[in-house]
Amino acid sequence: KELDSTKNELQNALSAQASLEKTQKEQQEVYAKLQNENETIQLENDDLRSKHDALLDTNNKEIQASKEKTTRLELELKQKEEEVVEKKTKIDSVEKELKAKL
Repeated sequence: KELDSTKNELQNALSAQASLEKTQKEQQEVYAKLQNENETIQLENDDLRSKHDALLDTNNKEIQASKEKTTRLELELKQKEEEVVEKKTKIDSVEKELKAKL
């Protein structure tokens, strides 16, 4: 009777051990799968970060080029306005001379 009881305990222990080993194996498989997925996500994240940085760089260059163009156009506009003022002054001067001659 005691032998049967010990046999039973041994079988229960072996069964529990097999169950734990199966669970451990399943957990290792899930861990490996998650680790693989994590590496994939990290690679995708690195790729997206790289693309984001490239877009930021391009955007900053375009902004700088736009600022430079705006500055250049503002200077050109100022010069043209000064030319217009000079021409108006000349026209006024010529008109005064003509009026004086008449």
